[in-house]
Amino acid sequence: RYERTGALGDLQQAVLQAKEAVDATTRDHLNRPGHLCNLGNRLGRRFELASAMDDLESAISQSKKGLDVTPHDNPNRAAYLTSFGNMLGLKYTQTGNLADILQAIFFLENAIPFTPANSPGRMNCLSNLGTVLAWEYAQILALDDLQYTIIRAEEALKEIPEGHPNRAASLSSLGDLLYRRYDETQTKDCKDQKVKDYEDFLSCYKDT
Repeated sequence: RYERTGALGDLQQAVLQAKEAVDATTRDHLNRPGHLCNLGNRLGRRFELASAMDDLESAISQSKKGLDVTPHDNPNRAAYLTSFGNMLGLKYTQTGNLADILQAIFFLENAIPFTPANSPGRMNCLSNLGTVLAWEYAQILALDDLQYTIIRAEEALKEIPEGHPNRAASLSSLGDLLYRRYDETQTKDCKDQKVKDYEDFLSCYKDT
């Protein structure tokens, strides 16, 4: 109901019910991974509203417990991995700790093989991965990281159909990354690549 009303009271009740579901489920029950990850998601949502770090830490803890007991052939594993990676990325925005962003990348990367091609989940995972990779590059400033980020951003863009509300943001993000590479590659051997990157950059913004 919270998703429809946006009322904090509904979210508080949803968190309590998710906790009760976890408490009522035995450790070996098939539904336990889903209950744990659901609790983590609701705590993460409450953090986004109230900005209480305890909620975010609990969200990460519960989601990790859920992942740890999720079989690799579980059809929901990709969603759990993506959600957990997103939470770690969110934690990075609060702490600025490089370890948090490296973990976020690890789990988002692991989600991709479990995500069907051309699915909304894959688009979401690739898009979020591109975001955290850009954050990593901003900290480390390694050109190899930037190259890889561009590759992932291009993959994400291919997954987003024309007219989708997220396409403009992805085009803009890719354009920014291409301009960074254009700005970073200063050697004579890279001249042709710089020109191509700049043309691609302009093309991205032309499409927004």
